[in-house]
Amino acid sequence: MNKKDDYKQMYFEAIYKIEDAKIQNFLNDCIKLIPEYFWTAFGSFTGKYHPPDENIEGGLILHTLRVFQLCKHLAEMENLKSKEQNLLLASALLHDTFRSGFIGRELRDKKGVIHTDGFHPLYPYWGFEDAVSKYPNEGRSILQIISLHMGRWLIIKLSVDEPELTLGKLLHIADYLASRKNIKIEI
Repeated sequence: MNKKDDYKQMYFEAIYKIEDAKIQNFLNDCIKLIPEYFWTAFGSFTGKYHPPDENIEGGLILHTLRVFQLCKHLAEMENLKSKEQNLLLASALLHDTFRSGFIGRELRDKKGVIHTDGFHPLYPYWGFEDAVSKYPNEGRSILQIISLHMGRWLIIKLSVDEPELTLGKLLHIADYLASRKNIKIEI
């Protein structure tokens, strides 16, 4: 087994660290809808932002696991209620799943190399529409949290209510810290 496969297995195991069965089911439904590139993408397409060990095939999964780990710590630090913690952790697992857009419409440069789409925090609204229809309360909350994960770098400004606004800020902090080259996060 290679690192990419190890990270993918750890990703699936992380789902069951979430204590809410509806959220677990929502995540399992979403996994079927995740673009295939998510499982093989580098943590950074340019190498500019992420630690070197994420700039390999499967590095985006490693990045996601680190965000998940940091969200666990932030949830503990903020003494989040179980429901809020579960929403935050689920959002961490899905936050970059549509990072380059939809299959067949990925953002590519002139050479055909895939890149990060600045609107990717919004794509789960469409990409996970079927899963949200089955779990509307959990799904909508998770998508609102994901939509905020780029913080001040988000291309458009969104209006989101509590507790999703606070959870979105925590996800943004975790994502930002996980992408720093000089911060080591064990998973």
